[in-house]
Amino acid sequence: MNITDDFINSLFEGTNFGEAINNSVTKKRNLIAKTLRNQLDGFWSGHTAYSIVVTGGLLLDTKSGQPKHLTAIGEAFMKEYESKDSGKSVNEWTAINIPEDIDIKGKEVLIWDGCDHHIDYVDICPESGTFYMANGTEPTHWKPLDRPQDPRPIKHDV
Repeated sequence: MNITDDFINSLFEGTNFGEAINNSVTKKRNLIAKTLRNQLDGFWSGHTAYSIVVTGGLLLDTKSGQPKHLTAIGEAFMKEYESKDSGKSVNEWTAINIPEDIDIKGKEVLIWDGCDHHIDYVDICPESGTFYMANGTEPTHWKPLDRPQDPRPIKHDV
């Protein structure tokens, strides 16, 4: 099943997520994927985002606190989304599911959470041994943080 751009755009008619998302079908897809992941993991996503995935037929509506389940369309969307975002893309972003998927631990990396870029780093809990994002972000993609080099020549004392 192919989830068309026209279908995605139709789900967002009458909403306003800001110019960056309103004008990008890719960012709309990222927001839908993030919303579906949050709902399946038991997290709230916001009324409008939740309404989009339910009225769009991607997620079955249940009472608050009850487990959520994808519809056949939701499963097709996630399969298509994850297959397009697996591995490295042309701009060197790497798709991830959990913090352990980030190769660099303890150093700052650039992450994408489906809506915004953040700088964060993977830390490890000493009690449980589990990895987590130190600043509490929920990344869907990451890449090494490229800091610009200082263009001034290094001065040596003589």
